[in-house]
Amino acid sequence: KKAGDVVNKILPLKPSAFELVDKFLIQTLSATKPEMVKTVMAGRKEAPALVYFIEFEGETPEEVKNQANQAKKLLANLAVDLKEAYDPQEQDMLWQARRSAAIVAENAPGKKKSLPFIEDTVVPTDKLADYFIGLYKILQKYGTEFSVWGHAGNGNLHLQPFLDLSDPQDAEKVWKIAEEVYTLALSLGGALSAEHNDGLMRTPFLNRQFSEPMLKLFTQVKKVFDPQGIFNPHKKVGGSAEFSQSHMRSEYNLEIAHK
Repeated sequence: KKAGDVVNKILPLKPSAFELVDKFLIQTLSATKPEMVKTVMAGRKEAPALVYFIEFEGETPEEVKNQANQAKKLLANLAVDLKEAYDPQEQDMLWQARRSAAIVAENAPGKKKSLPFIEDTVVPTDKLADYFIGLYKILQKYGTEFSVWGHAGNGNLHLQPFLDLSDPQDAEKVWKIAEEVYTLALSLGGALSAEHNDGLMRTPFLNRQFSEPMLKLFTQVKKVFDPQGIFNPHKKVGGSAEFSQSHMRSEYNLEIAHK
């Protein structure tokens, strides 16, 4: 609830950047890449539940400091800690915790990896608190750890559960979690994808987001530009849950993927 309140209070100040990472991501980085989060974790034994990175721009330093002071007043009763950074090097050290989010999957120990199959959902910012609460319930229901980061300023979250695709039970969880998360996002007026497009994972769910005339239009456009159906087949159009599930990887070995 507080996470959503922060967004609603800060957006009117028109920040130039408004990002977030959660405690699970910070904990993972603390164990694997501690240098990436040492500024965020300075003096802390436990990772905070959520960290927002809010950046302001202005014509003068005074203008920026005024915006920062307004933000501090608005967050006084919501945040457990507030930190300002005006030195570029200090700013860079803080931003490392957010920029390093994408490397979590590579550095997670063991076979469970941070998998990007529901990583691009988006909801209206005034629904972000409801979305957070629902997401945590879903993922705790399936007993999986997960990491969350993303763009708080537009309600776009990159959410990655830790699963082992070589474990049949975990592989089955992928589709169950996706089903519930996508249903939640759409129920709040959101969308399945904001930045990363659809692909094999989201294509089977598109009929829940788009009308039948729109889906037909997708098919018509596809035929115009790809009449032989050779460019990314079964993605966006012509896909099915059966096809996507049958083509899911049976492991997540990044060394093989890199080759």
